[in-house]
Amino acid sequence: MSSIFTIFWLVFTLGTTAVAVGYKHYYLVLAPIASAFALIVSFVPIMSDPFANLAIQFAVGLVIYIVLLIPYTLASKFRTNKIRKGKTNITALIGQRCLVVEDISNINVKGLVNLKGSIWSARSSDPNDYIEQGTIVVVETVEGVKLVCKREK
Repeated sequence: MSSIFTIFWLVFTLGTTAVAVGYKHYYLVLAPIASAFALIVSFVPIMSDPFANLAIQFAVGLVIYIVLLIPYTLASKFRTNKIRKGKTNITALIGQRCLVVEDISNINVKGLVNLKGSIWSARSSDPNDYIEQGTIVVVETVEGVKLVCKREK
């Protein structure tokens, strides 16, 4: 009877390995490792009852899985917190200084700024403000693909 459980753990280890190779996710990579430990334990009959041995094998596999999962979970938590603290994408543009390369006029619906070597469409945050070429402005917000700017003080 114990050889049936050994075969079960062997098939389970090979199956989880195939799935882990296909998906390459950490949670799935742990399954073949844990089931390999259960397979090793299946070679050692600990109790006379084969189902008690199966329960022990399953418990060993589960404990190994959990022990290997804890560091990954903790590392993921700290890594995610660091990523969330920084500004990314469009929010990183807010507060940046730009050079007006084409007069900004909300009335004429025109205006371009140079932000770190990239040319952006721009408009003034003050609807009546006309900003001349060569002026330094600060990005207040982003609306679509247009920077909403104000004169630097």
